[in-house]
Amino acid sequence: MQTTHKSINNLGTINVCLCIIYAFVLCFLVSELPIIFSVLLALLCSWNLLITHFNKNKPSPLLANCLAGVSLLILFYFVGFSDTVTLFVAMLILSSLFKLLQATTKKHYQTITLLSFFSLSTVYLFSQTIITTLVISVLY
Repeated sequence: MQTTHKSINNLGTINVCLCIIYAFVLCFLVSELPIIFSVLLALLCSWNLLITHFNKNKPSPLLANCLAGVSLLILFYFVGFSDTVTLFVAMLILSSLFKLLQATTKKHYQTITLLSFFSLSTVYLFSQTIITTLVISVLY
């Protein structure tokens, strides 16, 4: 079987849309996450937007993996292991944002899109208001 690598059309638009989705998820979860971790997630989202806007190269895998390890330690320190729901939601969003930061292929973006459906759904664990439902429905 021969595999072909198709170029990704509208890469900038895809990156911006996924960043917007994660920014909204972060806005809904900011009261559930420690402020330092929320700032870290916002910085990751902003970094990806800046890379997209200025058409810069994505960070090297070594740098991204080192930052992911440090971010995971920050997560464990500030969230802790007592609230497992918040811990796993934070891990999902953190890993999704790092995957978005490293994404280069169509398969990567398909994976991130799938992760965004789960990330959007996690908002309902903490808020079930009509406004939340309307905003999340639009983002789906």
